[in-house]
Amino acid sequence: MTIQITDSAIAMWQVELDGKGNVIAYLSRGADGRLRAIYRFRWYRDDVIGPESKDVRRWYEMKISSTDDESMVLAKLRSVFERLRENYTGATGWEVLRGNRSLEEFTDAISAMPGMHTRVEARP
Repeated sequence: MTIQITDSAIAMWQVELDGKGNVIAYLSRGADGRLRAIYRFRWYRDDVIGPESKDVRRWYEMKISSTDDESMVLAKLRSVFERLRENYTGATGWEVLRGNRSLEEFTDAISAMPGMHTRVEARP
């Protein structure tokens, strides 16, 4: 599984867990209008980037109630990532909110963050 950044993007987070691994999350709005948050824990096993890596990755989707508004979900996700930074000595991280940025500006901002690499896929 990968995170596909689309025009429905709202925000993205990443926390580096003291050299042991990292967590990344992506908040977007689905085609049905509901908020959707997916996140991934990655535990390092080697220095390889890509599908050949032996790193352990576990993907999850956050259950979001249809009554939760965007600001509430953003606050919940911020809280989770703050706790992760507090619980891992030396943990670092970042948050990128899309706001009024174009999709290209948003992906450029994410690509500039520490620890990020991106792959551009051709559209049909």
